[in-house]
Amino acid sequence: MGSTTQPTMAESIDAILTSRPPATDHTTYLTILEEHLRPELLPTLQEVLQDHDLTENIGWDLVGLLVPLLPESKACLWEVARWGNPREVILKVLESLREIEFEDEDDDDENEGLNVSGISEEEISNDKPTSEETKTNVDDDDEKKVTPAVSRAVLQFKALLPVLGILHSRIKTQSASRFVSSTLQAVLACYAEAAPFLPWRLLDEITQSIIQLVQTLSGKKRPPLPPRQQTNDVSAESDVAGDADVETKDEDEVDSAANPSSGEDQAIQERLLQSFVTHLLEEYLVSTPRDDEIPGLAWAARFQEKAHPDRIIPVRPSVNELFADRAQLQSRERTVEGLVTLARELKLENAALMPSITEDPESLIQNDDDHPSAASDIPLSRPGCLFILVSTIASHYLSQSSDPYPTSTFAISPHHNRVVQVFLGANGDNNSMGVNIGRQPGAIVDAIITLGLWAYEDGRLGSLGQTEVDEFNIYLQKLSLLSIRHPSSSIRAHSHILSSAILHAHPIEKTRHAIIIDILKRSHDGNMKALAVEWFKDELLSANRPSSEKTPFKTATTSTIFTDPKTLRTLAPLIFTDLRNVVHLMNISQERRQQEQAETTRNDGEVEEYRQEILQVNLETYLPFYMASLNLLFLLLNAKDLKEGLNVLGLFLDRKGEEEAEKEKENDDGYDILSRFLIPLHQAIGHHRRLTLQHRIMSEMVLKNSEKGVEDDATGTAAHNDNGDLKGDESYQLKMARLGMDISGEDLSNVYLLEIALERVGEGLKREGLKSYE
Repeated sequence: MGSTTQPTMAESIDAILTSRPPATDHTTYLTILEEHLRPELLPTLQEVLQDHDLTENIGWDLVGLLVPLLPESKACLWEVARWGNPREVILKVLESLREIEFEDEDDDDENEGLNVSGISEEEISNDKPTSEETKTNVDDDDEKKVTPAVSRAVLQFKALLPVLGILHSRIKTQSASRFVSSTLQAVLACYAEAAPFLPWRLLDEITQSIIQLVQTLSGKKRPPLPPRQQTNDVSAESDVAGDADVETKDEDEVDSAANPSSGEDQAIQERLLQSFVTHLLEEYLVSTPRDDEIPGLAWAARFQEKAHPDRIIPVRPSVNELFADRAQLQSRERTVEGLVTLARELKLENAALMPSITEDPESLIQNDDDHPSAASDIPLSRPGCLFILVSTIASHYLSQSSDPYPTSTFAISPHHNRVVQVFLGANGDNNSMGVNIGRQPGAIVDAIITLGLWAYEDGRLGSLGQTEVDEFNIYLQKLSLLSIRHPSSSIRAHSHILSSAILHAHPIEKTRHAIIIDILKRSHDGNMKALAVEWFKDELLSANRPSSEKTPFKTATTSTIFTDPKTLRTLAPLIFTDLRNVVHLMNISQERRQQEQAETTRNDGEVEEYRQEILQVNLETYLPFYMASLNLLFLLLNAKDLKEGLNVLGLFLDRKGEEEAEKEKENDDGYDILSRFLIPLHQAIGHHRRLTLQHRIMSEMVLKNSEKGVEDDATGTAAHNDNGDLKGDESYQLKMARLGMDISGEDLSNVYLLEIALERVGEGLKREGLKSYE
C-alpha cells in the first residue's frame, strides 16, 4: 500500500470549514481537525471558533492540539479560553502545564526553528541591549545554554498563564478556591522544575508572568486582552478584542447569580494566593546560582558595608557596587521587589510573617483530596516569609524605604535564637546539631544572618542575659558552624562576624567564659577550637584595655574573669594543648609504615585505611587551632599590659626557680607551654614535613615507573619479579601515588605557614630570655 500524502492547503481548509457540526458530530469533527491542523491553518480554525456553541463543546479537546503549536496557536487558545466550558478547559490547561518538560533529554534538531530565547525574532530584535547595557552585562557569559526543549517549554509555560487568568475570571462557583488551589499547585510545580534549567533572563521573565497571573486571580488586574493575529474575519477579531472580559455564557451568568463565592471561600482564595507568593519567592531565590560573593541578594554583605563603610576593602569593588553594575543582579533585585510588593498587595502583613519563621508549617503543595476547609489551614513558606521580612529591613538601610519594620519587638533573644533553631536544626532537635549545617541554600542562610546583624546593630539584644547557658551555647555554635562549613565565603565571613558579636554582647561574663571552655573541651573540630581561641583573645583585649578606650561590643561590663591570671592558667592546657602523645604516635605510625612498605599487595579496604592513617598523622585537621593558639601566644608575649597583667611568663617553667620547677614537673602541677606544646609541635612539624616529602618522592617514583611499565608492555618487556609475576599491585600503587601527590602539595604549604607562626613565637621567647623550642 502506498504512503498517504498530506492534504493540500485548499483541501484542509475545505475539510475544516465544510465538516463543521451539524455536518458531522463533535467527535468526528475533532478527528478531522487532528488530521488537518497545522500552523498555517490556525487562522481558519480561529474563524471556526467564533461559533461559540461549537467552541463550548469541543474547546477542552482542542487544548491538547493547540499547545504543541505555540506560539502560533496563542490566539486560538485564547478563543477556547473565552468561549469553551471554563471548568473543563481549565482541567486540560493544567494537565498541559504539568506535562511541560524543561529537561532536554534528546538534544536533536527537530526544533531548530525555535530561537534560544524562546520568543520571536521580532521580539529579539526589539529587545537587544544597548551599548550602555552591554557594559553592565558583565555576567552574561555565565548564562545557561538554552536548548530547543527548554525554549519550547518556556513558550508553552508563558502562553498558558494568561489563558488561566481568563478561565478563572469566568468560573463562578461557591468553591472557586478549589480551582485556584489546583492552578497554583500546577504553576508552582512547573516553576520549580523549570528554575534549574533557565538562564536568569528567562527565569525573571516567567516570574513576572506569574506575578501578572496572581494579580489577575486576586482581582488586582483585569484579564489580558487576546493577542492580535491575522484572521479571515476582521469583525470577529474586533469583537474578541472588545469583549475580552465579558461573560457571555447564560449558564455561567445564572451560576454566578445563584452561587456566589462565600465569605469563607474568598478568605481561602486570599490565603492561597498569599501562600503561593511566599513559596514562589522561596523557589526563585533558592534557585539563584551559587556564588561565593553573592548568595541570593547578598543582604548581609550589603548591610555590613552600609553599617561599617570603614571595613570595605578599597582594592576591590564592594558588593553594593556589584549590584549597581551587573544587569543580572539588578534584574534579580527587581524581581524580588516585585514579589514582595505583590505580597503586600495581597495584605500579607508583617504580623502574619513572624509566626511562620518561628514555627514549622507544612508545604503548600497538597493532594487534591486534601483541600483546606479554612484559611488558617494553609501555611506560608518559611523561607518565603523570611525573605519578605529581610527585604523590608534591607530596603530601610539600602534605599531608605518607608516600609514598616517587621516588628518593634524582634530581638536576638528569643526571636533570632528561635529562627536559627528552626532553619538550621531538625525541628529543634539538639541531638542532630551540626549534621546538616552548611548544606542550606545560600540565600536562606544569608537572610538569617542579615536578620541577626540588623537586630544586633539596632541594639535589639532582648532577653539575652536570661537565656539558659545550654540554649545559648547551641544557638551560638549553630552560627559558628556556618562560618566553618558553608561553601559561600560571604556567608562564612558574616556568620563569623555575627557569632562573635553575639557572644561578646552577652552581659554575663561567666556565660561567655563557659561557652569558650565548652568548645575547647568538647569540640573535635579544629576550626571550632580556633574560633574559641579567637573569642578568648577578644575577651582578653576587651577586659584589659585601658578604661579610656571604648569597647567594640554592645555590652561593656566590668570584667573580673578575663583580667584574672588564673583564667589564662586554667585555659592554657586547652589552648596550648599537650602534644607529647601526638609525637609519640607519629613515631609509632612511621615505624609501622616502614614495615608495610615491604608488602606488595593490598586491597581497596586497606587503601582506605591507609588514607585515614595519613590524615590522622598530618597536621591538617588541627592546623587552624594551632595557628590560632600560636597567634594568641605571640600577642601575649608582645603586649606589655597583657604579659604583665596576666602573668604570661609564669606559664614557662624555666622562669621559675629550679627547685620549684622540678617540683611541678614531678607532681605534674602547673603547665609548661614550652615542653608540652611548643617543642612537641616543632617536632610534629618536622615529622610531618619529612613524611610528606617521602610520600611525594614515592608518588613520583610510582607514577614514573607506571609510565615506564606502559612503554615496556608495549614492547613486550613488562617488569616481572623473580617468580615471573608482575611486580606489586599496580592498582594499589597508582592509588597511593595519586593520593600522595594530592596530599603532599597542599600540606607542605599549610605546614609552612604554621612553621612561620612558630618561628615568630620563638623570637618572642628569646626576647624574654626564655628557652626556645629548638
